[in-house]
Amino acid sequence: MNTLTIELPSIYCPIAVRENPLEETLRHHGMEWLRRFGFCDRREDAARLDQTDAHAWLPRMVPSDTSVDVLQLLVDWTYLAYVMDDQFDRSATTLSDAVDLGFDALNALESPPSSLVADESPLGAAWCDLARRGRACSTAAVFHRWAQEHRGWLLGVARETSCISRGGTLSLDEWVRVRPLAGGAWVTMAAIELATGEVPGHEIQSDPVRALVAAAALTGEVDNDLFSYGRDIWLSQNLERGKRFAVENVVDILARRSQCAPSQAIAEAVALRDASMSCYLQLRDRVTPSASPPLQRYITAVGKVVARNLNAGLTMERYTNPDGLHPGAVKIESSISQEPPADALAPLTMPALAWWLDSLPARTLQQAS
Repeated sequence: MNTLTIELPSIYCPIAVRENPLEETLRHHGMEWLRRFGFCDRREDAARLDQTDAHAWLPRMVPSDTSVDVLQLLVDWTYLAYVMDDQFDRSATTLSDAVDLGFDALNALESPPSSLVADESPLGAAWCDLARRGRACSTAAVFHRWAQEHRGWLLGVARETSCISRGGTLSLDEWVRVRPLAGGAWVTMAAIELATGEVPGHEIQSDPVRALVAAAALTGEVDNDLFSYGRDIWLSQNLERGKRFAVENVVDILARRSQCAPSQAIAEAVALRDASMSCYLQLRDRVTPSASPPLQRYITAVGKVVARNLNAGLTMERYTNPDGLHPGAVKIESSISQEPPADALAPLTMPALAWWLDSLPARTLQQAS
């Protein structure tokens, strides 16, 4: 079988991440945790989950002094998010399916600790375990924010599932609103606060901070679509022809919107994510000097989410081995640039994103125009 090669333009990201020395230990305990709830009973399921490298995601993004208990919680949560993602892809063909899958998570995270009982379903039991551990290692405010973002995640999945079940499509403006929710970017940003320490409410809820988090979230989700573009093509060509495995990729949306070839749509997608990356960096530089220490730690970790996602996505087997049985079936070619594009903020004028610019200095906007 021929290798499908996806060529991407150079991608802007001047942020570096380092490995966490505890990653292999976290991986071992994380996979054992999954087995405890029956998520690795099939060999192919265990292999697919192990290929996600969940043990190396959040541990590389959060502060180096994060406790082992919090690191393991974040790793186990990331593994379970991939379990949910796989189940959404496999079985959530209707809106009611998506709601049913999401209910156990919300029930566990939002119920008082005294009301949590042993759940008969593996997903329900796993979410109850995470909820107990999450409450034990965070403040009430941090846990509440994390729990609430799961609502956004599952609402986004429900919106995408509804669109797929109706055979519909999303506009670009709709996609940039929905995808950071459905793709788990916002809930991941909330999980970071479990490690950085509680950020004062007036800071984390301020418009500039919300804007920088939104910019980082969109950057990561565009990257995910760029990395999964080849996987989507491969699956549609080799498994069930014509079947839609997910909501439309942003590359397809841009190609339809601009009536252009996929190569041009890929370039437009990279320009969009570079603009989001640039906006995050400029907002970070504006907010950080006057931020509290917890907010400074949080903002730094948010940037590392983008960097780690980018570095991993270029080679992750989840994208290069689409069905888990064909290693190297997809190849992604790209490079990472340290230099911002000349007109970095230009793509951010669409209605769904324009509010980010309200928090930037006027001179920055004049330079970008």
